[in-house]
Amino acid sequence: MREREVIAEFFDFAAGEGVRVGVGDDAAVLSPPRGRKLAMSTDTLIAGVHFLPSDNPFFVARKAAAATLSDLAATGARPLWMTLSLTLGRAVGRKRRLTLREGKARDEALARRKKWFAEIARGFKNSAAEYGYSIVGGDLARGDETKLTTTALGELAGAPLLRTGARAGDDIWLSGCVGDAALALRLRKKNPGVVPPLAHKRVNERLHNPQPRLELGLALAGLASAAIDLSDGLASGACDLARASGVCLLLDSAKLPASPAMRRLRADMRRRLMLEGGDDYELLFCADPRHRKTLDKKFGGVRISRIGEVCAGGGAFALAGGARESLAGRGYEHDFGD
Repeated sequence: MREREVIAEFFDFAAGEGVRVGVGDDAAVLSPPRGRKLAMSTDTLIAGVHFLPSDNPFFVARKAAAATLSDLAATGARPLWMTLSLTLGRAVGRKRRLTLREGKARDEALARRKKWFAEIARGFKNSAAEYGYSIVGGDLARGDETKLTTTALGELAGAPLLRTGARAGDDIWLSGCVGDAALALRLRKKNPGVVPPLAHKRVNERLHNPQPRLELGLALAGLASAAIDLSDGLASGACDLARASGVCLLLDSAKLPASPAMRRLRADMRRRLMLEGGDDYELLFCADPRHRKTLDKKFGGVRISRIGEVCAGGGAFALAGGARESLAGRGYEHDFGD
């Protein structure tokens, strides 16, 4: 199963909006919307870090796509195109090196690899159809570990949403709920016995099949002063937004929306997972209080909650029982020191 055969069989995606040349040439040739700015984001998922090799490849592909689509959502961009870079690790479809004489074992390993490629391709095609973008190229390689890198490009109808526009006096808003993906990961490692099977299924969905808030990002144009996506956790995102805008973010712990599964946890565990857990792909954004009536309850296809306020100063803090708790250094961050 050679590289070009795999591309031809599984990744020969059809062209779409603005695509002059797509998959199959040295580079894609694209026609950006006239008079519009483009936003671009790149993200990488690595086996053993962001997903397990045993995870369903259909959902691994959807999650890889969601990672970059969520960045576009936080910028207020509509996705147009995506490229894929896929490195297949040695462990996929094979447990040991097989000789030519082990025909049956080789056929079984080949069938597993073909199924894996087919499900990865199906996941990306499914995401592209749901969110209205085209896959226009990429790269396929073999290496020691499995990695999926996606680069998404989208169009901006007006000024982009950035992390730098929050002002003292703004409200702080959060889409959906946070902490569910972190809870699913905890349940996977050690089931604390406090979450019923149905709730377990729902939090697993949040971990493996996140929904980028693209409709919300587009709807926030002209309303939000700053925004960020929460792939690395609420605490981390709040600190990044506060630093970029040169303001202080005060989050009210009592106002953080919790899912039914999260509400079954002890208060201390629930609060830690909601503040520090990653992989939620929700949006944290700020807006002038005059927009409260417009933003209240459900907006942009998702329920949003007002969870705090922006103040003069610096840093991000959680308020609990009248005390301020610094959020600095909390949440997920890659460490390159070892």
